[in-house]
Amino acid sequence: MSTSSANSTEEQSFLNPQEISDLLRVSVQTVRRWIKEGSLPAYKVGPRMWRIRKTDLDEWLDRQRSTTAIDDN
Repeated sequence: MSTSSANSTEEQSFLNPQEISDLLRVSVQTVRRWIKEGSLPAYKVGPRMWRIRKTDLDEWLDRQRSTTAIDDN
């Protein structure tokens, strides 16, 4: 697999709210609240199903870290 194929596959990697809650050690309700508030970018794929791109999650986490660092100063 070429690097560009590997990158496009990674870009298409999706997580569900439960997987994100496990990764971040927060409740599923917290993840759903972030989605509802528009804070965490997500895609609705069914009547009650959400998916979050791994790349979007990584960018969101970077922004959260930046905001926290600014608030700490």
